[in-house]
Amino acid sequence: MLDGNNHTISNITSTSGNGVIISQLTGTVRNLYAEHISKTNTGTYNALIGSANKAAVIENVHVTDIELAISNRVGGIIGELYEAGRITNCSVISILLLDALTSNSNSDLMIGGIAGSLTDSIIENSYVQDLNFETEISSINGMGGVAGLCQNSTIVNVYATGIIKANSQNVGGIVGYTGSINLS
Repeated sequence: MLDGNNHTISNITSTSGNGVIISQLTGTVRNLYAEHISKTNTGTYNALIGSANKAAVIENVHVTDIELAISNRVGGIIGELYEAGRITNCSVISILLLDALTSNSNSDLMIGGIAGSLTDSIIENSYVQDLNFETEISSINGMGGVAGLCQNSTIVNVYATGIIKANSQNVGGIVGYTGSINLS
C-alpha cells in the first residue's frame, strides 16, 4: 500500500514507460496529491498510474495540472483499471491531452479524464474539472470526461467539466464507449 499521508508530489515529467509514479498497481494508493505532471511518451498507458487489477483500490487521490500524450490508454489517474478495481473520492483538475500523431494512432485508443479504460470496476464520488481533450485523430475507440471505455462497471456520483472535441465516434461527457454500465 502507498499512503501519501496527504502529501503532494510535484513537477514530474516522464518520457518513458507506463504510468508516472506506478506502472502496475496490485494494491492500494490513497491520500495522495500530485501536481504539475507531464507524460510525453506514447507508451501503452499514459496516466499517473499505468494500470491496475486484482481489486486494486485508489482513494483520495487528487491530480492538478496534468498533460498526457495520446497513447493506447490515457487517464488523469489511471490508464486501465480492471478486475474489481475501485476509484473513490478522487479528482483531476486541469488535464490536457497532447495531440500528436503517433504509431499508436490505432482503433484501440481509450481516453478519459479519470480512467482510459474501466472493466469490471467502480468509479464513485469523483470528478474532473477543466478538461481539455481536443484531437484530430479519427481512430479513437472511446473518449469521455470520466472514462474512455467502460464495460461491466459502475460509475456513481461523478461529473466532468471542460472541452472534448474529437473527429471520432464514441465520444461522451462522462463515458465515451460502453459495453455494460451502471451509471447513476
